[in-house]
Amino acid sequence: MGCGESKSAASQVVDCSCKPSLLGAYELREVLGQGAHGVVHRATQRTTSREFAVKMIDRAEMHQCDVEREIAMMQRLQHPSVAKLHAVFPSESIGVCLVMELYRGGDMINAMTTYWKKQGMIPIDAMRGLSKQMWDSIAYVHSMDCVHRDVKGDNFMMDHREIATPNNRIYLSDFGTVCDCRPNQRLTKNCGTRSYWSPEFYGRNYAKKVDVWAIGVVMFGLVSGRFPFKGEREVRSKEVQVPKRCPADCAELIHMALARQECQRPEARQLAAHGFFHRDALRLDDALRVDAAVAPPAAAAVEEVAAQGA
Repeated sequence: MGCGESKSAASQVVDCSCKPSLLGAYELREVLGQGAHGVVHRATQRTTSREFAVKMIDRAEMHQCDVEREIAMMQRLQHPSVAKLHAVFPSESIGVCLVMELYRGGDMINAMTTYWKKQGMIPIDAMRGLSKQMWDSIAYVHSMDCVHRDVKGDNFMMDHREIATPNNRIYLSDFGTVCDCRPNQRLTKNCGTRSYWSPEFYGRNYAKKVDVWAIGVVMFGLVSGRFPFKGEREVRSKEVQVPKRCPADCAELIHMALARQECQRPEARQLAAHGFFHRDALRLDDALRVDAAVAPPAAAAVEEVAAQGA
């Protein structure tokens, strides 16, 4: 459940049980999307008329510790290609409301599907720019000793609905599965979406490179319009055939990301610097550079949510 606009989302009755400070600062509007843990509304800031997305997390559907971790991760991860958290408002009846940046292009998987239906395969140059931002976002997450564990097209929000728009910006979102992963640490909990699981994810003995595999799956989808694998057996045994329209350097990158042996799979930072991204056709805005001056929301938000759940 991201923080972008949904073209087909119908207007629904707004739950007004949030803390008065939220409703005093924002006017809640129509529902943009709904997931297992809550609902996302469009909201207008009363003082500036600026629009945001408000994610209402239902405490009955999500453990308190998971809510606290998601908030803490969003405060910690500050990067131009990572979705931005602006404010946190605990709610006595719901759980917690997160005020987030509104990304008007919706999620990347919907944009991919729309383009395939109307115009065919996504141009390689457009796919190159999108892929570079995916690798940069995950390389940054890994540099912060975190692993996302649910990287997929659904969890990248976009500035523009048209996926092939030049310099279209994308943003990694949905941090409910993000956790710490220090060097040499191994994890065992299965989570996320099975279509993007690597062999070691199925084996419940994994680390950061599960995210590398997942981006490989997304890139394969961008160039082919389909998933590379169907189920665990194919993940463990099928040889990937990249479409012929894919340039050699792009095909090499995908094969490297989908290396079956974890030890042979490069790190995200290495693939972010792959030769596929050095072509003259790549034109990314200066805004993709990390702004070191960006300050995270007040850390007190986590303590306030934790205190409410005590």
